[in-house]
Amino acid sequence: RGVSLRIRKGLPLSSGLGGSAASAAAAVVAADALLGARASKETLVSCALEGERLGAGSAHGDNIAPCVLGGFVLVRSAWPPDIVRLPVPQGLTAVVVHPDLEIETAKARALLGTTVGLKDAVQQWANLGAFIHSLHTSDFALMSRALVDTIAEPRRAPLVPGLAAIKQAAVEAGALGASLSGSGPSLFALCADRPTADRVAEAMTATVRAQIGGEPQTWIAQVADQGARVVAS
Repeated sequence: RGVSLRIRKGLPLSSGLGGSAASAAAAVVAADALLGARASKETLVSCALEGERLGAGSAHGDNIAPCVLGGFVLVRSAWPPDIVRLPVPQGLTAVVVHPDLEIETAKARALLGTTVGLKDAVQQWANLGAFIHSLHTSDFALMSRALVDTIAEPRRAPLVPGLAAIKQAAVEAGALGASLSGSGPSLFALCADRPTADRVAEAMTATVRAQIGGEPQTWIAQVADQGARVVAS
């Protein structure tokens, strides 16, 4: 026996926003509620990872874990799951802009290659450590310095016209930092508060229109401290 599900989600396809993980997380939470199983978060993550494996070709814990748990997470191991929840500084707000542009995830992944230079790897590890520390200490200045991607973004940048200009617009409007979301073409920025995020969203959206054209979709939200859950029945 099985369960037939119909999912309506406001995420565009191939957006770099973890749409397949969102579907898998919604499915396991809905099935758990339907069956009254009251499964643990760890079990829900494990089940959603299987859904991600079927939907995306491999089990990526970096999208599944935050979808199920909410907030920031550190995925030390996707299988078996070893996931560490991280604190969310008060006020931290995200801006996401999705340009009128499509990027095939497989193509974006292929651009990453199979090797990473030692210098880039060391810098990336240092930035990751600093970013995690900034979450624990609510040190937005350190977070801003740490929001630099030395591995994925430089290789995928050619896929998004005007990426440097869009990032510059975000920072000049007050963002702590900005980069590609996943494999793109969506872009994100982190901001210390909602008023700043409003200004950043306006600046990023205008720059995306100028650099890429079309009508981008823009979202502003505080980083949620809860993951997927039943909100109505």
